[in-house]
Amino acid sequence: MKRTAVLLTATLGLFFSTSLAKADTQVKANIPFAFEVDGRQMPAGDYVFQINKGRIPAIAFWTPETRTSNFIMQTLPQERENCTCLKFYTFAGNRKVLAEVNMKGAVGRVLVSAESAKRKSKDAPPQVAMLPLVAAE
Repeated sequence: MKRTAVLLTATLGLFFSTSLAKADTQVKANIPFAFEVDGRQMPAGDYVFQINKGRIPAIAFWTPETRTSNFIMQTLPQERENCTCLKFYTFAGNRKVLAEVNMKGAVGRVLVSAESAKRKSKDAPPQVAMLPLVAAE
């Protein structure tokens, strides 16, 4: 079982590293609040995002300090946006969830987990906040 998990992790890592070579330019944002992505809690801070345009439309993101990559796999295409930005939903109790990653003039990505959270929310519709993304050095 442990061997299978190690092989699967190694295979996915190799697949993503070759697949991400075809990705768009990296962009960054300073997110001034803690937020949730696919059920994972992320602290406030600087993040770098990269949307993969390869066969698997995944989003990779990381903090420059740790360089530990996180992957968002379940996304849906979004209409072309006029901003290069992140979209967050704020639910009752100040729970913030990353909802979209958009690149100006390109098809953005909607996070399936955020849309699911929006549908399951029994409170008022979430408030929407947008944060700009800038080119990463």
